Amino acid sequence: MSFTVSKTMARTQRPPIMQAQAWLRETTLPAHLPLLNVSQAAPVAPPPEPLRAAMARFVMEDPDTHLYGPDLGLPTLRAEIAAQWSRDYGGDIDADHVAITAGCNQAFAAAIATLAEAGDQIILPTPWYFNHKMWCDLSGVTAVPLPCGEGLIPDPAQAARLITHKTRAIVLVTPNNPCGTEYPAGVLDAFYDLAQAHGIALIVDETYRDFDARERRPVVLLGLGGGIPAEHPSEQLREQRTLEHQRQASAGDVEGRQGRGTSADDVQLLAHGGAGGIRGDHPDLHADP
Repeated sequence: MSFTVSKTMARTQRPPIMQAQAWLRETTLPAHLPLLNVSQAAPVAPPPEPLRAAMARFVMEDPDTHLYGPDLGLPTLRAEIAAQWSRDYGGDIDADHVAITAGCNQAFAAAIATLAEAGDQIILPTPWYFNHKMWCDLSGVTAVPLPCGEGLIPDPAQAARLITHKTRAIVLVTPNNPCGTEYPAGVLDAFYDLAQAHGIALIVDETYRDFDARERRPVVLLGLGGGIPAEHPSEQLREQRTLEHQRQASAGDVEGRQGRGTSADDVQLLAHGGAGGIRGDHPDLHADP
């Protein structure tokens, strides 16, 4: 018995890892030149023995290991991440601002599901991380490519021209996957200001933050704009922005249709990769002011 694949699945970009693995299977490697795989972060070896011993101990001695844990993650882990982020990002963060996810891919999926619906748009610098594009495809969300120029650094001014009433977020990955580019502080600040000005989200994926080669890694400071970013745009704000863009379009205001949004009082969600710090309307995700 056969089934028809959904159009959404059929349109989804295929992961390049499978193609790369097929190339390797078809390639005969010289005996004196062993393969060194530096193309992805997927584990190619088991964890160190002390870590495996600790994992075995938990499995054998801690019954809670086999049960569902708290929805947003272990409280001690959330508290530790909150303390580290408060120090590293210049903000006042507590455990209620943190949600633990199964890797950054799930953090990104949660952020997009929170922010966007089918037919909405997300701006992704190119070349993009393929999982980001795949998740947008599966969600019916249009990934709008932002071509990077010299040095593979995205241009905030060019991104501004891509913003429409359907835009829900801009995604940055730094250090970048797949390019390895480390975004300068001025670029991050400019994208922060751009997102604030248009009332859209800025999603910063920092999966490889611990691999940043610079002595002092630039960050999007959570202390900017009076503290931790607020919730994602409400339906009222979406309608307001849509009407504004429609008025601009009918008046032939091309510049406004491409980039001009609402005031700096609009709200923003900032989701960082790894731990997935997401704030939304869900009561468990919404911290007291």
